Amino acid sequence: MSLSLLKLLLEKEGDQEEKSSKTQKLRKVNEKPTPLLVGRPSSRMAEVKARAITDPTGLLADLNIGSISATTASEYLENLYKQMVSGTGVPASKHLRDYFEDPEIISSSTGSNKGILIALTSEARKEASESGDVKKILRTYAFWFQSTLVAATARQKSNLKLERAKFQYLSGESAILIYISRKNWASL
Repeated sequence: MSLSLLKLLLEKEGDQEEKSSKTQKLRKVNEKPTPLLVGRPSSRMAEVKARAITDPTGLLADLNIGSISATTASEYLENLYKQMVSGTGVPASKHLRDYFEDPEIISSSTGSNKGILIALTSEARKEASESGDVKKILRTYAFWFQSTLVAATARQKSNLKLERAKFQYLSGESAILIYISRKNWASL
């Protein structure tokens, strides 16, 4: 066996070990979340959701979101929301960078399911708690995040089952939890 072939095999083995150790290091979140997308959205959120359906390319262009490559639903969600929260799109999207931490892939308490946690920054958490209802504020952003997912999946077809995404509120984390499952997070 040539030295370069042996080196290539060792690199691939190291990559697989790194991926499996990354999966094992996921933080487990035991908190029971509550739904965010219940009730009637505001007229502005309804407009954004309609635009996600009628002009997905334009909505994603405004947010400076390019194509998403991923092999799993959680990886897809993480990549999508990292682009959205980066704040490189229209001036309004720049505020997302100040308001949210980078998305984090987390695990359910049993480790059987993964989700994405998008938490408020400490400054945004303080501001939101002073203004009243953190959940109400995160509900508005959850509609934005949902519309972005609708637009992204309309523009770029995927074999991942992203249409069952749930947007939930984790009060202890002051965060939005997004995961794919028909079951409740607490039962996963």
